[in-house]
Amino acid sequence: MLNDLFYAVLGMLPWTCALIAALLVLRHFARTTLSARFFRLAWLILAVRLALPVSFAVPVQDRPAPLSIPLPTAAAPAESGGAQQAAASEPGKAVPVPSAPAPAGPLRSRPGLAGAVWLVGAALCLAARLAAYGTSMRRLRRGRVPLADETLADACRAAFGRSMRVYAVAGLDTPMLAGLLRPAVYLPEGAGLRADTLPYVLAHEARHRSAGDIPFQFVLAAACALHWFDPLVWCMARAARQDMELACDEAVLAGRDMAYRRAYGAAVLDVLASARRRRISALTTGFASGAGETRCRFAEMLSLRKKQRGTPLLCLLLALVVLASTLVACAAPARSDTAAPVYKGGTPQPTAGDAPEERLERLREELQTLQAEIGRLEALAAQDSSLEEIQRQYLQAQQEWAEWSAAVPEGAPSGGAAQFAWPLPGYTTLSSDFGTARRVYGAKDVHTGMDIPAPAGTPVYAAADGAASLNNHWVMGISVKLDHGGSLATLYGHLSACAVKDGDLVEKGQLIGYVGSTGNSTGNHLHFEVDLNGDPVSAWPYLNAE
Repeated sequence: MLNDLFYAVLGMLPWTCALIAALLVLRHFARTTLSARFFRLAWLILAVRLALPVSFAVPVQDRPAPLSIPLPTAAAPAESGGAQQAAASEPGKAVPVPSAPAPAGPLRSRPGLAGAVWLVGAALCLAARLAAYGTSMRRLRRGRVPLADETLADACRAAFGRSMRVYAVAGLDTPMLAGLLRPAVYLPEGAGLRADTLPYVLAHEARHRSAGDIPFQFVLAAACALHWFDPLVWCMARAARQDMELACDEAVLAGRDMAYRRAYGAAVLDVLASARRRRISALTTGFASGAGETRCRFAEMLSLRKKQRGTPLLCLLLALVVLASTLVACAAPARSDTAAPVYKGGTPQPTAGDAPEERLERLREELQTLQAEIGRLEALAAQDSSLEEIQRQYLQAQQEWAEWSAAVPEGAPSGGAAQFAWPLPGYTTLSSDFGTARRVYGAKDVHTGMDIPAPAGTPVYAAADGAASLNNHWVMGISVKLDHGGSLATLYGHLSACAVKDGDLVEKGQLIGYVGSTGNSTGNHLHFEVDLNGDPVSAWPYLNAE
C-alpha cells in the first residue's frame, strides 16, 4: 500500500511539473490580461489533484494468469469459500478438527527505502504545518476579547451578509480570518485599526470566507506535504497564496469607482503602517502582505482595465489534468512481486527464494507467450496437430509427479495406518473431493485428493507423524509430502510457503506450511491427498479411523 502510494506520487511528477511551470510563465506575462480569480482557480485545480494521488482509471491490461494445463493430481477449485461445488462425497461423516492454536502466517514484503523516506518527509512536513497552525490558534484564543459594538455588528452584516464573531487581540499586527470549522475575524487591539478602515477590512475578509480560502490553504498544505521533494509545488503554493489576496482585492473593487479604490488602498496602507511585521499566521488569511506583493496589489487597485475571466483556459487545464491522470493510470499495469514457475519438460526445477528482477521479467514474457499459444490451441483443438505436443507434456508431467509422490524419503518411520488429524483446523468445507470426475483436453480424469478452500496464509498442520519431503512443481506448486511408513503417505499441495525442511521428522499436529495458490491452481486452497503404495486413495477412512 505504501509503495503503491509512493509510485502514484512519482507518476504525477512529470505532468504536474510541466503544468505548474506553464502556469507560472503565463502568470508572469499575462497578469495584466487575465484576472487573479483565474489564477486562483487554476492553482486550486492543481492543488486538489496533487493532494489526492489516486488513479482515475483501472489498468488497461493486467498481468496474464500463469500457464495452466490441468493434470489428474492438480486442483481446480472455485474461489475461496467453495460454494460452487458439492462439499464432500459422504456428507454424513464428521471430520475431526484439532484445537491447535493458529500461528501467524508469513510476513508480507516490507516497503522500500525510498517509500519510507518519502513517508517520513511527508509526515514531518504536514506535522510542522499543523503544529504552526495549532500554535497560532492557541495564541489567538488566549489573547482574544469579543467585540459586541452595534456599529461593528452592522458592518459585519453589511460585509458578510450575516452576524460574524469578531475579536480584538493584543499584539496582533494585521486583521485576519482564522479557523477552519468556525472562522472568525481577529482585529488588532486598541489603536491598531482605525474606524474608517474597518469596512474595507471586513469586506476583504468576507471575500476570503466566501471563496473558501482557509480550506484552500489546507489543500495546499497537503499538496506540499505529499510532494515535499518537488520545489515547483512550493512555488505553486506561494503563488497561490499571493493570488488569493489579489483575487479578494479584485472581487471587492469590482465595479467600484476610483474614489473607493483609493480609500481601499489607504486602508491597506493604514494596516501596513501599524504592523510591526507582515508575516501571516499559518493557514490563515491576512489583510496586509509583503512589500513586493503590496506593490503589485496597489497597481491592480488603481487599474480600471477590465480583465478576462479565462474560462476556456480553465476548462482546458481541467481537461489536461484529467487526461494526464487517466493516461498515467492506463500506463501503470498491476504490479506483481511473484512469478509462477513455467514447465518446459524434463525434471521439475524448484524455485527457492525471490528471483532477480530480470528473471521475473523474462518469466512474465514467457507466460504471456505460452498463454496466447494455449488459447490458440484450445480454439483449434479439433484440427490443430500442435495439441499433441501439449498432451505429450501433460503425460510427461503426470509421470514425473507420480514418481516423486511414490518415492520414500530416507529416515521415514515404519508402521501402519494411523488416525489422521484434520490438516486445516476451522475449514471443513470441500470444493472438490477424491474421485471427482474431470475432463482434460478430451480425456477423462479423476481428482486424486480433496480440495479445502481457505484464505491465503492459513496454517497447515501434519495429519500424522512422518518424514518430510519438499517439492516445487508446476502442477502442485509448493508442496510437502509426509511418509508415515507402511507405504502410507500424505501430500499437501499448492502451499504459499513451507514451515519444515526437506528430510525433517515432523509430529502429528506440527505446523508444516501455509495455504496458497501456487502451481496449477485457480484459488487459495489446500490439496490434501493420501497415497497408499504410491497410489492415491480416499482420505476419509483414515480421518475417521478409531
